[in-house]
Amino acid sequence: MTFKSTTLRAFLGLLALAAIAVSPASAHEYKVGTVKVVHPWATPSPAGAPVGAAYLEIQNLGRKPLIFLGASSPNVDHVEIHSMTMDGGIMKMRPMPDGLTIGPHKTTLLNKMGMHLMLVGVTKPLELEEMVPLTLHFKGKPDITVDLYVENSMPAGHMH
Repeated sequence: MTFKSTTLRAFLGLLALAAIAVSPASAHEYKVGTVKVVHPWATPSPAGAPVGAAYLEIQNLGRKPLIFLGASSPNVDHVEIHSMTMDGGIMKMRPMPDGLTIGPHKTTLLNKMGMHLMLVGVTKPLELEEMVPLTLHFKGKPDITVDLYVENSMPAGHMH
């Protein structure tokens, strides 16, 4: 009887630790067919700010190029894919209206230092630790709806 009770307590303890370790801030993933989306997140927006930014990783697990056309969300007027470059010490952001091509078996990271999603016409401020729905659109592939986790920065250990 003691062995079973000790084993059960150990199992329940491990289960509790696993539940604590998995939180919304942990990397979350979505996979539909040959498209995988890893840790979609956004930064908080101040009240009244007309724009926000979102970041994520898109993996093309297929054998053909994947074209990411853009995204939409009920919390914003529209979403634009943006490139970001430095030119003579000046940061320049440009919309990418033709989308973004991701080669076969390649990964593209949209982050604070490069390409990202610009959330234009934010209708409700993005608040810390909330989840914001975002639907990703791909050419010839089904849409993928993800939840953007609103946080100040990428969690530690989630570098690519």
